[in-house]
Amino acid sequence: MATTVTGKRRIEWLAQPKRLHAGFIEDRRSVYWIDSTPLKAGENGQTTFYASPRLHELARHRDPHPRWECDRPTPQWTVSKATMLAQPSERIHFLSEPKSYTLYKYDRSPYTQITLGARTNTATSRLEMLARPRKREDTFAYPEEYWGQSFPVRGEAMHAHPSNLIESLAQAKSCNEEFQYERILPIPVAESALKALASQRIHQLSQPKPRSIAPVDVFDPYQVSDAAQKARATQRIRELSMSLPRKTKEKVKKARAEAKSTKTTDS
Repeated sequence: MATTVTGKRRIEWLAQPKRLHAGFIEDRRSVYWIDSTPLKAGENGQTTFYASPRLHELARHRDPHPRWECDRPTPQWTVSKATMLAQPSERIHFLSEPKSYTLYKYDRSPYTQITLGARTNTATSRLEMLARPRKREDTFAYPEEYWGQSFPVRGEAMHAHPSNLIESLAQAKSCNEEFQYERILPIPVAESALKALASQRIHQLSQPKPRSIAPVDVFDPYQVSDAAQKARATQRIRELSMSLPRKTKEKVKKARAEAKSTKTTDS
C-alpha cells in the first residue's frame, strides 16, 4: 500500500478535512441565529452605549453669535438726556410733515342741499308736459278674451282702400293644371266594373298554385343539362380561366403546354 514521505498512508492524507481560509464566515444554520451577542445591562441595571468623538462633537449645542443680543425684557426703556434735548434739522421737519392730497374729495353728504334759486324757480310748460306720467291704457287696457288679448283696428285702417299691387299680392296661389287632389274615401266603383264578367284566362290565373306533398316538378340544382355537357369553351374563355403567371406552379405550366399542343392538333 502506498505511503507518503512522512510515513502516513495515502488514504489517511486524503481523509483529512480541507483547511479554511482566514476570512471564512460560516453560514447561518437557522434564521434565528445572531451574528454577535446582544448588549447586556451594566452594573446599575441599564445598558451602556459608546459614542465616538464625532458624535460627542455633533451633540454639543450651538454657540450664539458674538454680536447676538437677547430680546429686550420690556417695550419700555429709558431715553437718554441727549436724545430728549436734541433739536431736529429742517430736513427732518420736512419729512415729518403729512402727505398732502391736492385733488382729493371727501365723500358727499347723503343730505342734498337745494339752492334758493332752484326752490324759487318756476317750471316751463314743456317741463310740465314731460313731468306728466305716461298713460298705460293705450297698451295694457284692452280686455283679454279666450284666445288672448284683442287688438282693435283703427277706423282709418277699416275704411282704407288697397292698391292694385296689394290686391294682386293678396290673391291665393293657384295650383298646377296637372295637380290631382287626394281621393275621397271610400272610392266609388264604376257600375261597369260591378257588372263585368271575367274571361276564362283570368279565371285560370286567379286559381292558386297547388301545393302537393310530393311535387312533380322538383328542381335539382346539381343537374347539368345535355347542352351544357356537350358545349365547348371558346378560346377567350380558356384564356380567362387560366391563372396568372406569377401564381402558377409546375403543374399549371404543364397543363398550359398540353392545352397548346391540343390546340395545334385540332387545327
